[in-house]
Amino acid sequence: METKQKLDYIESLKNSLGYNELVTVEPVGLSGGLVVMWKSSYKVEVLFSDKRIIDLKIQVGSMVFFLSCIYGDPVPAMRNLVWEHITSIGMEQDDAWVLVGDFNELLCNEEKLGGPPRADSSFWDFRNMVENCKLKEI
Repeated sequence: METKQKLDYIESLKNSLGYNELVTVEPVGLSGGLVVMWKSSYKVEVLFSDKRIIDLKIQVGSMVFFLSCIYGDPVPAMRNLVWEHITSIGMEQDDAWVLVGDFNELLCNEEKLGGPPRADSSFWDFRNMVENCKLKEI
C-alpha cells in the first residue's frame, strides 16, 4: 500500500506540474527514490536506471542528446561504484551528454563549506571520473 501511495503522489505531482511522462526508481528503505518527468513532445528512451542513475536518450526534433540524472551515494565508501558506472557510460558517449543531480562529492576543498579540510587524495576518484568522461562544470 505504501508504494502505491507514493506512486499516486508522484503521478499527481507530475500532472500538477504539466508533465505527461515519467520514469521512477522506487525508494529502498530510508533512501529516497529517483524520478524524471518530461512532456510527451520529447522522445525519451530510458537506457538504464538504478537507485543512483537514470540514463536517458532524448530526441527533440532532429536533435539527439543524452541525459544522466545522478544521485551520488551518501556513503563515501560506496561512491566509487557510481563513478565507475558513470565512467562506463561516458566512455561510450560521442554525442552531447549532460549530467545533472547531486553527486554528493566535491572536486576540491575550495568547494567545501565548513568543517576541517579533507585530504586531497579523497577527491581523486571523483576527479578521475570527471577527467575520464571529459566533463565540464557549468
